[in-house]
Amino acid sequence: VPAVAAGALLRGLAAVGLDVDRVRARCELSGDLDDPARMLPDKVWQALWAAAREQRSAPELAFEVGLAMPFGAFGMFDFLIGSAATCGAALSSLVKHFRLVAFGFELSLEGRDECPRVIVMDRGGATLDDDELTLGVTIARLRKLCTPPLRATAVSLRRKAAAGPFEALAGTRVVTGARHASVTFGAPGAAAKMTTADPALLRAMVALVPHVGLGEAVSEIEAAVRSRLRLSLADGVEGSKAVAEGLGVSVRTLHRRIAEAGTSFAEILDAYRAEAAERLLQAGGDVTSVGVQLGYRETSSFTRAFRRWRGMAPSRWVALHRR
Repeated sequence: VPAVAAGALLRGLAAVGLDVDRVRARCELSGDLDDPARMLPDKVWQALWAAAREQRSAPELAFEVGLAMPFGAFGMFDFLIGSAATCGAALSSLVKHFRLVAFGFELSLEGRDECPRVIVMDRGGATLDDDELTLGVTIARLRKLCTPPLRATAVSLRRKAAAGPFEALAGTRVVTGARHASVTFGAPGAAAKMTTADPALLRAMVALVPHVGLGEAVSEIEAAVRSRLRLSLADGVEGSKAVAEGLGVSVRTLHRRIAEAGTSFAEILDAYRAEAAERLLQAGGDVTSVGVQLGYRETSSFTRAFRRWRGMAPSRWVALHRR
């Protein structure tokens, strides 16, 4: 789980009146949650929701939290969306960069420009709370950041619950028990202007995406694998079993989905290590500590791997590239 997502959830819980200090204590959650490169164990996300529901058990809690989530709570992800020129560009950025804050599910953009529809596509990891939080945040962002404010005209939820409380929050018709969670927006749709449009900021945010350690041009499954490698490699585990467990799928399913994306686990692991090595060394890490973070038990093994990747020893690369 990206730490920024956990931090955003806490801000959303605070916005609806929950005691977030109590939630953090219940989950034993500490440290910087604004670091875009920090990952937390998957179980933290479920623990946060469990602790929140100890204070408020209403089925619509996640949807309400999403609607109340303050802009900027998701850090660079929010600014990627908010700095776009139009609603259409914002929604395209939302779909493209969604992996920065979520794994195991993705977003799809369908419908006509005058009535765009955002669909939450479960890839084996989405909970009902994930669905509803995502839709709530999406609705709130376009209500507040578009001119004129973009309104939801229809919402579908997978949760089998009374629609009334959700309709009161959404201000539109809500269908429950649907196959997919989705939200459809009305006119002017994709053409609506973003009040926070900032071309320079958008360029800066897009340039930062590769530096969170996922890379920009990777598939959803590769991004998900890379996110779990941060944790497993630091624990000295480099095999696919730990990654599969973190994603909640079998090793066989993991390898099948990776193959469908046209690559292999070994290739993803090697590419991730090469890119992460540069990022960590550039940030000031010493050769030994970087090797440990990437799962190498011996510094000499890391040095040999780095020579294969970049044609020189890591110490030489640092001398040439560190500023």
